[in-house]
Amino acid sequence: MAKHKAILIFGAPGSGKGTLSRFLSGSPLLYHLSSGEFFRGLSIQSDAGKAFHAYADKGQLVPDDVTMSLLSVYINTLIASNRFNPREQWLLLDGIPRTPNQAKLIKEYVDIEAVLVLEVLSEKELFNRITKRASVEKRKDDADPTIFYKRIEIFKEETLAVLEGYPPSIIHKINAQQTPLCVARDALIILSTYIKDED
Repeated sequence: MAKHKAILIFGAPGSGKGTLSRFLSGSPLLYHLSSGEFFRGLSIQSDAGKAFHAYADKGQLVPDDVTMSLLSVYINTLIASNRFNPREQWLLLDGIPRTPNQAKLIKEYVDIEAVLVLEVLSEKELFNRITKRASVEKRKDDADPTIFYKRIEIFKEETLAVLEGYPPSIIHKINAQQTPLCVARDALIILSTYIKDED
């Protein structure tokens, strides 16, 4: 089975992964695949959707092997519906993989060629960004400091270790405390060395 080429957008909650991914996906060469879109995109009537809801409806985390299997099904659905063309596009992964085990399992389906790490060194800055998003998008969970610091704890204890599975040569750190346009500029400079527009 041919693997899909991918770029991983990586960073703590509030670092701007979604903002950067949405900007970059304006290019026809990139398809933005966020973890939220992935799970929301599973039809509850489908076998994949039923498998997901069997865990989610009980408040349980979906096991990593099930998550990766569902991801493969979802990508194939995107291809079948002509939303993602693997011959012409790269996947832009946002929020997945989020554990070292997921990073290991996803290798069966995708080749992550580069990792863009959005660095925001101040937790206060991250929290301020999250609460601003909460007011704009009416997301109550984002406005709860207890939930925010729990997410930061999970990021430090579990998600950050994902980077250990990739060679340093493909990990690129970006100062995400710059303006969004400057972050996008730096990301485009990095990606231009990987993705070539053949036209």
